[in-house]
Amino acid sequence: MTYDLRQLCLHSLIERWPQNHSYRVTALGFLVALFLTRSNTRLLCPSLVTLGPQEPPASLPLRQSFNLGWTSRRGMPSRSPHKLRLNLPRF
Repeated sequence: MTYDLRQLCLHSLIERWPQNHSYRVTALGFLVALFLTRSNTRLLCPSLVTLGPQEPPASLPLRQSFNLGWTSRRGMPSRSPHKLRLNLPRF
């Protein structure tokens, strides 16, 4: 048994199936997973969005090169993909 599985078993989040090498989630483990998923979705993600920059930088060479090859109508490339060349800066 690995360290992670052992820790989950000790906290009663999973249990081992008898006479099998499989594990199943307990009711408590399901509730903990549900709580962590919902708290991440409702609290952490919106908070991180407010911490980040409000607008992306306008003059990124990679973004400008990428936008040259794509039309704004349907998201389709203006040229066939094998002829599409991006003018990327060389490092």
